[in-house]
Amino acid sequence: MAFDLIRHGGQNDRAAEEHLRQLQEGIYQSAFKYDALYCDILTPQFIYAKNSRVYRDPRDAGRLRTCNVSVGDHIPVDYRLVPLKMAELIEWFTKQEQHLGVIQLVAEMHYRLVYLHPFRNGNGRCARLLGNFVLVRKGFKPIILRERMLNCKQNAKITNVI
Repeated sequence: MAFDLIRHGGQNDRAAEEHLRQLQEGIYQSAFKYDALYCDILTPQFIYAKNSRVYRDPRDAGRLRTCNVSVGDHIPVDYRLVPLKMAELIEWFTKQEQHLGVIQLVAEMHYRLVYLHPFRNGNGRCARLLGNFVLVRKGFKPIILRERMLNCKQNAKITNVI
């Protein structure tokens, strides 16, 4: 199917595009599992790469934010402190990985990354991906809530919540 898109001169073929997307996702999941199982230490660069995966704006993807932001009524740390805070986050993870239970480790890592808000966009998606990284690293299956998330978004639109 993926080759149909090529054979038809790039014409829009939804089935071929979907098949290609599924192939790409399968390749990515295999690489992700490999990273989780064989990555000795978590690094800021690893997190930047995950942000680049979930947020594809070439101007900001995988790059720390270069301005101050607000998220609702939360004002994350000044952007100039983000590199230091990312290093502290990695240090915290490295120290706690062997001491905390997997659920607490995933929850705290997610919270700390989202609270820090190191990127202009994609922080929540990156945090969920990082949580799955920890789960796979600890021998658990990743949590995939895409269908549930899409249903929640659709229900929110229907009820004018968003």
